Amino acid sequence: MKNLWLVLFMTSVAAAVEPASAKTVSGIPESLSGYWFYWSDPDGTLRATDIQQRMAQGEKRKMLIPSNWSRHDRDLLNYNGVVWFARAFNAKKPRLTERLFLQFDGVDYEADVFLNGRPVGRHTGYFEPFRINITDTVQAGENLLIVRVNSPRDEGYADKKTLIKGIFVHHDCRPGSNSGQQNQNEPTGGIWGDVRLVRTGPVAVEGARIMTELKDGKGRITARYRLRNYSASTQYPRLNLSVAGKTFESTPVKGRANVKINPGAMEEAVVTLDVPDPRLWWTWDHGRPDLYRVVAQLVFEGVVTETREDAVGFRTIEFDEKALIMKLNGRPVFHRGSNYIATQWLAGYGREQFQKDIDLMKGANLNSIRVHAHVLPHTFYDLADESGVLVWADFALIWGYDPSESFARDALRQYRAFIDGWFHHPSIWLWCAHNEGSANDPLNIRLVEMARSLDPTRVHLKNSGKWPPGPGGWDEHEYAGWYGGNYLEFADKQHQFVTEYGAQAAPAGFEKILASGHRWPPDLDDWRYHDFQLTENLRNLGPLELFNSVADFVETSQKYQYDLLKFSTEAYRRTKYRPLGGIYHFMFTECWPAMTWAVVDHERAPKLGYHALRDAMAPVIVSLEVRRREVAPGETIDIPVWVVSDLDEPLKNWRVRFGVEGGEAQTSEVSLGADAAMQVAVLKVTAPETPGTSVRIFSELFDSESKIQNPKSKISMSEWGFVVKSDPFRLGHWTFRTGDDMAWAKGDAAPEGFKPIKVPGNWENDGYPDYDGYGWYRATFVVPPAHKGELQLMLGPVDDVDELYVNGEFVGRTGRFPPNYETAWTAERAYMIPEKLLRKDRPNVIAIRVYDSTGGGGPYKGPVKLIVPVGVDLASDRWRLKHGDDPAWSDPAFNDKDWKRVRVPQTWEGTLGEVDGFGWYRLKFDVPPSALPAGPLTLTIGAVDDVDATYLNGKKIGQTGEFPPSTGGGATWTTMRRYFLPRDLLRAKDNVLAVRVYDGGGGGGIWQGPVRIDAMDASLRYRPVRATYP
Repeated sequence: MKNLWLVLFMTSVAAAVEPASAKTVSGIPESLSGYWFYWSDPDGTLRATDIQQRMAQGEKRKMLIPSNWSRHDRDLLNYNGVVWFARAFNAKKPRLTERLFLQFDGVDYEADVFLNGRPVGRHTGYFEPFRINITDTVQAGENLLIVRVNSPRDEGYADKKTLIKGIFVHHDCRPGSNSGQQNQNEPTGGIWGDVRLVRTGPVAVEGARIMTELKDGKGRITARYRLRNYSASTQYPRLNLSVAGKTFESTPVKGRANVKINPGAMEEAVVTLDVPDPRLWWTWDHGRPDLYRVVAQLVFEGVVTETREDAVGFRTIEFDEKALIMKLNGRPVFHRGSNYIATQWLAGYGREQFQKDIDLMKGANLNSIRVHAHVLPHTFYDLADESGVLVWADFALIWGYDPSESFARDALRQYRAFIDGWFHHPSIWLWCAHNEGSANDPLNIRLVEMARSLDPTRVHLKNSGKWPPGPGGWDEHEYAGWYGGNYLEFADKQHQFVTEYGAQAAPAGFEKILASGHRWPPDLDDWRYHDFQLTENLRNLGPLELFNSVADFVETSQKYQYDLLKFSTEAYRRTKYRPLGGIYHFMFTECWPAMTWAVVDHERAPKLGYHALRDAMAPVIVSLEVRRREVAPGETIDIPVWVVSDLDEPLKNWRVRFGVEGGEAQTSEVSLGADAAMQVAVLKVTAPETPGTSVRIFSELFDSESKIQNPKSKISMSEWGFVVKSDPFRLGHWTFRTGDDMAWAKGDAAPEGFKPIKVPGNWENDGYPDYDGYGWYRATFVVPPAHKGELQLMLGPVDDVDELYVNGEFVGRTGRFPPNYETAWTAERAYMIPEKLLRKDRPNVIAIRVYDSTGGGGPYKGPVKLIVPVGVDLASDRWRLKHGDDPAWSDPAFNDKDWKRVRVPQTWEGTLGEVDGFGWYRLKFDVPPSALPAGPLTLTIGAVDDVDATYLNGKKIGQTGEFPPSTGGGATWTTMRRYFLPRDLLRAKDNVLAVRVYDGGGGGGIWQGPVRIDAMDASLRYRPVRATYP
């Protein structure tokens, strides 16, 4: 572990275009913002002389600068390319002792600048302010300024990108979501920052490096300013320096330096000042974020020609790269954070908007924020400095980029500019070069090595996230409950530092955002464009057919996000320093009108998830350590009660009150050390005997004055809801053991070595860490004597391959075991158990053989239950099959009598031989109305190798995967197809089901059942935890 001291420095090089300080006040700046004329140039054929001619001819349109052009002109909504901007301005010719600069605060992405027909400078990169010396080009009176801005489409999208724009080019929170077709729509090009004229003397400040040091309680500031002589004679300027409190009153400390600078040369002026009794910069929850104002004045011949002001703070950072715990000024600080993308279009997003966002962050009890995969203007970091919010500072790289040396040089240049220019902000504690960019690890290594040499005082990370697999960072991106698994898994997570976790939620008034408005069922293309993730929403919230309207879906999605965030954040905080050093939720604000992971929408209205984050991120919380949603009738469970405190002082004589709603509450005294987490009590809950009954538990914390705290202040309340499950088949407790022995499929008594295990759940989180290979699960169930017919075992997805046995008989398999291994870890299992295998005289035995190649292993998500299937079985030998492809084959009137008759389900290679490509299945069937169950219907056609499009009576009702020439869709061969079936499509007689299939290799066809029409399982819709929400 080593101390990291706050350092400020900026560097610049002699060039026509220089980095510009956002802090510089030079004479009287003359703003050139306002209305400019503009012309799009899609072919890139215009020249500056053409623009001069068009200006003279009056052929022009106006755009307010600063602006991102897609926000100003509907014709440019999805335009990537060149736009020319021009405006006239009046100026005085600089005197012999003056220099005149054009300063641009931000241009996206390439800027070529012309003044009075002459090229004067060029700049590449969206975030860095820059300035151009126009002393010799400007003329007295009217001048014509022309700027050619090129913000091109990144032709290397998605894994060989060349534009260093991070989330402004490629992200799942921008227009079009993470899709190659539309993800670069509504681009960010334009002159998005202010433009102004800046006058200086013959010597100008080019950059600064200001170091603050703390030693033995004393403060020292060493300020180094780079000064360039723009004149043809030797100059002898003086630099005056003054340091005083910015956030408090103090007596200024002053110093000066005299410098000799030869013509065209750059020299460094150095001033060192001791600051008595320095006040420290803290996060808002641990103290005051005190800042010092450092004012430098450049004096030439007794006249102040340039003034520069910076705000710095005294603070130290220590970071243990093994324990992953940060200390601020010698104290451990647990990071309660979130990821942040303010907007997709920076123009017009200023101090007022950033301040509102920071107020919302502090209102959610966050002490840290990750600026996610992009660079924001200085204004945001200034406000973070002033507000006491730590910043994890990402560079603008995300996912894959061009591996060429030319791109690497550009990335190194821009990363240097970021660190040099933003270094003085005391809020920044970490520089991160790349987000989820392990494919570019050689570049990442070079970036982080350079960054460490530039700034040895802060923490550095080459690549955020250990996902996807590869040489990632030490931080985790964990999406249990969204991209896989169940959010209950957070109760068992043992991560050291987490920088992404969360779930999507639609904003209130989502229908106002959508072009399709209130339409239900939804227009999925419209929803996807607005970042809706279909697969993940259906997996976690349930089929859309179980919702009644857009508003109904919005409400459930917000409740799901609330429940996931409250549960996961509390679970993480219970592991504080054992081993967790900090958490950053994903995502804080919506950066455009869309449905993302954010807890605050684009209009800055909090979603329900904001309240979950606010309560679970409070400096002091009480938390119930629950691990499931259901309890068995009459079951008794113990629930640990925890108190977590991030305060710097201990909790003395506090008490926690907890119990079952409607029952007698218990009280326990709490004495907890500073900055600690501890289990303080156990709540014992006995479930009622009545299935379907809700059981609600709660805990609340009282301070030493016996006042219950409002969740909006420091202390939160915790509550949870169970449901007493209905289990007519009495599916018993599960047991498990590692290894592989086919004898374990048989026998009523559990073989030796089987131990209890939680199902659903990963075996690696339940006593078998890091185990990959074979494992067996066993459980029993009872069939009531009056039952008739088959049963269906719903098992959810299994990591990776499984096969099911009932009473020793094989039932079904998903995936392929070694040696011809093929994972099916995302496929949902639904196995039909024939009536002939069931016995009523004694318990039935389920045995599941599982193979896991990597990851958690086992049936990890659920639901796991036995149900009585009600519907129409379509599995039979009456199907017809033909190799080939013709859209006419979906027509119910088509005559298929010459097609081959086959049994479904089975691979088609068993009938057609070893053929790949397209094929069609057809089935004619009758459905008497009395055979159909009530409610919404589902058509299940099982698993298809590889891609299918399914038609009923000529109407397409569903598709899984993409047909050539897109991708071939081979990754979908294990996916269980379940399609909503409109009841009015069915006829009593002569229905025709047609399934178009593409097989890219392997067995091909509808290879695994069930194949049937059922009532849609209403339990698939997410059931919120709470009775009421904020």
